[in-house]
Amino acid sequence: MNLTCPNRNSPEWKTLENRVGKLTAYKYYLENNGKIATPKEVMDQIQKDMFPNLNLKPNSGTISTVRDAIQSELPSEESKEEEETNICEHLPF
Repeated sequence: MNLTCPNRNSPEWKTLENRVGKLTAYKYYLENNGKIATPKEVMDQIQKDMFPNLNLKPNSGTISTVRDAIQSELPSEESKEEEETNICEHLPF
């Protein structure tokens, strides 16, 4: 892979770096084979990287949908109670 540095003076790069930070901008520049992505493209990829099982369709990404997706990854209250019960059963007193 033969990449050049991004044109840091271009409006596209300045916008991207201002929105997502220098490190993230370079990361996605390299992953994009030297193409300067838009901030939206980078944010969409970050979302995919963080929540690979979250399938949001355009214009459906409501707060409740994201909240539900995050909640589905957390242990349920029932499993927390089971863990506490199991721990107590093994205490010596």
